[in-house]
Amino acid sequence: MKRYAAMLLAMVLLTGCAKATDNNSEKGAEAEKVSELPELTEDTVKEIEAQDYDNFTFAEDFDLSYDTTARIYEVRLYDPLADNYEAVFSHYSEGFTSENVEAHEEALIYEDDKVFVLKTDRGGFTVSDKDCLNKVIYGNSVDYLSTDILSSAADKRLAIGSTDIGISELENSCLEFLTDFYAVADYPDIIEPYSVSMQIVDGANAATVHCRTVFEGLPVFDTMSTKRDHSFEIAELPPCVFIFLEGSEVGQFAVGQSFEKVSEEPADIITPLSAMNAASEKLSGFAQWEVQSEELALMPEFTDNAQTTLRLTPYWVIWFDQSWWYETFAAVNAVTGEVDFVNNAG
Repeated sequence: MKRYAAMLLAMVLLTGCAKATDNNSEKGAEAEKVSELPELTEDTVKEIEAQDYDNFTFAEDFDLSYDTTARIYEVRLYDPLADNYEAVFSHYSEGFTSENVEAHEEALIYEDDKVFVLKTDRGGFTVSDKDCLNKVIYGNSVDYLSTDILSSAADKRLAIGSTDIGISELENSCLEFLTDFYAVADYPDIIEPYSVSMQIVDGANAATVHCRTVFEGLPVFDTMSTKRDHSFEIAELPPCVFIFLEGSEVGQFAVGQSFEKVSEEPADIITPLSAMNAASEKLSGFAQWEVQSEELALMPEFTDNAQTTLRLTPYWVIWFDQSWWYETFAAVNAVTGEVDFVNNAG
């Protein structure tokens, strides 16, 4: 059992940074910057879809999302459960006793015959039933069968274990769990279910719901480049996930970190149309791409050697494929216009 605990602890504590060569990034075309984006309307979307790019087409359900105001934030990783972890641990284990909590470097772990619970000094938290802990494989070696974005696939049904269930039911199960977790843990961050990926676990279908931490109205980006082809140093943050082995019953919940704001500064940023133009120019002459969505997100970069303080910079993320571990996207720095292209599938 210890090897599973060690594996999970390593996943939750995983933070690092990667830097690639500069030939993957180029300055985007000069574009007008705005201090506040216009309200998102249907016309905003139609204006982008109406562009005649030689290398971009748009999916029928192309989606655009952003907050009208963007800022650059400095945040630190911290542990919101430092003073109340015993109450949280006992909430998920009827037999909890503080004497059985094991202290590890940067983490506390409790486990009994039924449940495994962990918290880290960076705000990470995991609760898992033992059956799920023993069976699930973590990391990019997992062969995921499919990925669906919850907002566009709510009516789709999946076979999870021996149960046929709608994706909307999975999302509701996550939201109910989170409501309870917020109340018990007094947890400060907003966590939003975002996508669901299917894999085979112990010969049966299992689902992983990938969630995002929303900070000041924008999602914190947590998709790493498996080939290290970002030109900037991105903090590799463990994603927040729910795992389901049977129907809508939560087998495991894990969140990797929590953010506390240190400072913020206003930022003039380029518009989503300007970002799309810059990405099309960067990728012109390479291949044809169907754009699934475009969103404004916060890209995290560590600013200290201890990797506890981060800068969150607004980026336009233009998605071509969101299959987990096989993602393909362009990341456009909303402040500078620089364009990065990541192809985890290629």
